[in-house]
Amino acid sequence: MTDHVVRPAVEAGRRVAALEHLYSEEHGAVIRTLEVRPDGSLVPDLTIDASLIRALAVGRVAADDPRIAATTEAVRDRLWVKTAVGGLAR
Repeated sequence: MTDHVVRPAVEAGRRVAALEHLYSEEHGAVIRTLEVRPDGSLVPDLTIDASLIRALAVGRVAADDPRIAATTEAVRDRLWVKTAVGGLAR
């Protein structure tokens, strides 16, 4: 199989795996990272950070994906500066 066929397939698999394993229905947002403990258990980092919407910015996920919409809303709700200055706290 040629490289121009394999790469898109691998990238598509990564997108599916990332959203499947790095999205928390319970918290309504993408998980920042997963820590793998020595016993093999996974501990999610649920910190809300503006970098969570990076997948949208680099075109890895469709803008209308409900998981990205929920993550964007969580970022806005938790990080929007509620003063006259406004803006998004990083």
